[in-house]
Amino acid sequence: AYRRLAEMKTELETAEKSCNKAVSENEKAEDVLAELKNSLDKYKAEYKTLETAEKDKQKTEYDLKQNEIRMNVGSSLIENIDLLTEKSSLLVKHQADYSDAADRLEEMSRKYEEMNRRFLDCQAGIIASMLAEGQPCPVCGSLNHPEPAQLVGNPPTEEKLKETEAQLKKIRNRVTCLNTK
Repeated sequence: AYRRLAEMKTELETAEKSCNKAVSENEKAEDVLAELKNSLDKYKAEYKTLETAEKDKQKTEYDLKQNEIRMNVGSSLIENIDLLTEKSSLLVKHQADYSDAADRLEEMSRKYEEMNRRFLDCQAGIIASMLAEGQPCPVCGSLNHPEPAQLVGNPPTEEKLKETEAQLKKIRNRVTCLNTK
């Protein structure tokens, strides 16, 4: 999970660089688009004055078409940049969600392990409290009991342990789900 988080962090940095580059290109494209619109307007005005010169007229028509093509390309570029910006934002949100879920998973895992250890220590203490010298241990069968486990105070209930385990499984599933997106 940590390696995946590092990979996602690298992807985020790459996406942020791409986004910044795309924003810069978007600004340039908008300038070019405005410039192209101005050029288009100039060519249209020039076309009216050159109606008598067929050769100049044909050149102006060609230039107009080229500028329209450039405008279409510029518009398409702006749409692609907007889409990239949107996807980059979604990636950042997804990575934050994954990071939060991974942190919760780590915290819940520690909590569950601690509770389980206390629960098992208590079970061992209960069994040890019933041992008698010369009688077999119900766990290992030994007749000698030199260091029986001690009862631990305030252990979690089996129900609370199962509830925590269910929460841990739910968080694990969430992390897995986020990891596969």
